[in-house]
Amino acid sequence: MMNKLDDLIEKIKEVKEHLATLATNNEKFERFMQDKIQHDELTKQQIDSLLNNDNAFKKDLVHHSLLIERHENMFIKLLIPMFEDLFTLIAGQNQDKRGENRNEGVLVLVKHGSHVNRVDCKLPNICAIDIKAEDELRILGIYAFDSRSWSWDNISPLISNRCVVYGDFHVDLEHDTNKAEILLNWADENSLAPYTPNLPTSLRSNRIIDYAFARGINLDIQTHASNTTSDHFPILSVISTNIKQNVLGTIVHWKVFALFSEYAYAFWEKRWNVRNMDVTYDEYIKFLSLLTARCTITFPLDRYRVAIPTELRSFMSYVRALSFRALRTKSSELKVEMRCLRKIAKLELKSFLSRQLSLALRLRNTSSPISVSFWSRTKRFLKPSSSTIHVFVDSAEQIIREPDKMCELAADFYEDFFKKQEVVRPHPYTDSPLIEFDNKDENIPEVTLNELVETIHAKRKKQSLDAHGISNFMFNFLAPSDWFLLLQLYNQSFQKATLPVAWKDTCMILLAKKKSICSPAETRPISLLDIFQKVGNFSSRASKMC
Repeated sequence: MMNKLDDLIEKIKEVKEHLATLATNNEKFERFMQDKIQHDELTKQQIDSLLNNDNAFKKDLVHHSLLIERHENMFIKLLIPMFEDLFTLIAGQNQDKRGENRNEGVLVLVKHGSHVNRVDCKLPNICAIDIKAEDELRILGIYAFDSRSWSWDNISPLISNRCVVYGDFHVDLEHDTNKAEILLNWADENSLAPYTPNLPTSLRSNRIIDYAFARGINLDIQTHASNTTSDHFPILSVISTNIKQNVLGTIVHWKVFALFSEYAYAFWEKRWNVRNMDVTYDEYIKFLSLLTARCTITFPLDRYRVAIPTELRSFMSYVRALSFRALRTKSSELKVEMRCLRKIAKLELKSFLSRQLSLALRLRNTSSPISVSFWSRTKRFLKPSSSTIHVFVDSAEQIIREPDKMCELAADFYEDFFKKQEVVRPHPYTDSPLIEFDNKDENIPEVTLNELVETIHAKRKKQSLDAHGISNFMFNFLAPSDWFLLLQLYNQSFQKATLPVAWKDTCMILLAKKKSICSPAETRPISLLDIFQKVGNFSSRASKMC
């Protein structure tokens, strides 16, 4: 019995030891599981972080790809054509100093919107065009150097009843006796009358070799004595004729303007120099003016249409495709369905156009693009309240037609009109003490960027141009960073009491009050001030009020 008890006790001890071993292993397993859970949580956090970084990288990739595409479009559609125009201008200015046309060609530039037909001419250095006016007008451009391969008689088939021949004839009608006689005989045979300017056109020989011949029409011609890179002065000519032109409208791609102004901020930030205020501001407004002109396109107002929504345009395209399918298959069911859908499309289009008309009437006095198109189309049918000035009548009842003399007469009149009058005060208060201000030693506080932005938002945006050809409607699309540079200019002008010279440039337009033939006293002047100067005036008032 005792042996069995001893064996039982030993087995119980073995079981106890086995249970202790199991408990130890269980504790180790629990610690392992806790460590595993912690590592799993850490791994999950790291995976989430990697996913967030991956999403951020994808967003950055899409953003950078859009920027690259935007910059690529800007270079292709804006910068490259701009540089091409610039290089073309430079190449046109760098002509041969010997007066010969190395390219052997004549270029005629025509205003956009004019109806012009090119006349077939195989003679070198001759260009002929027909301008569609009330009476058709033909213009010939000629470069007739001495070593030309054609004679004057070869041009005779190109002469019409109403014709003007412009060119560099290399013949002075007064000094080159033999050459002038041949040229004038040919002109007499074709009923051409010579029109010569009053000043020499050649810089090398001091002769008049650039002029015009006309048939069936009168014209004025004069030499434009200005700085030129050529050895010839340009000539200006005016032809009295009525040209049939399309009434054109203009639109500015302001999104392109805003994108390029933002892109050019880094350049202006490096170049901005408040100490040299005049040069910096002059270059900046020239940049804005040229950029606005580059982003402006013209179009015939007769072709102006309101942009149709995408859904309606897609529906109309579907109806058109269905009509073609009905014609091709000759299915009666498709024809019935197509007629029903076409009626629905016409009703939707008519309803949309009527809504656009009511919207244009409601927004006609705002600065929105739809108001610009509304007034561009309707102002043709409005009776003008003032007429343009044709000639001036001076104090001696003499008619003045020359533009320079008309400007001088108007300038003298308005200079006397706006002259400060001398006011004589019979009882001046000379004994009154001077006024002592408490804050006379304090500096005028500078204008902050927020105040400047509030002033800009408060101003009414209009499409009218200032003396430099810029409108304050541009403020809606000018890069916000540019106002930080202009803020330095405004504060500099407030502190130093100095203004940019360009702010003093004022363009004055004179309109006749009643008649187109009048004296300067019967005109109405309109002064076009610099738009940034007006912002500075409002900012200075706000600064003084503070």
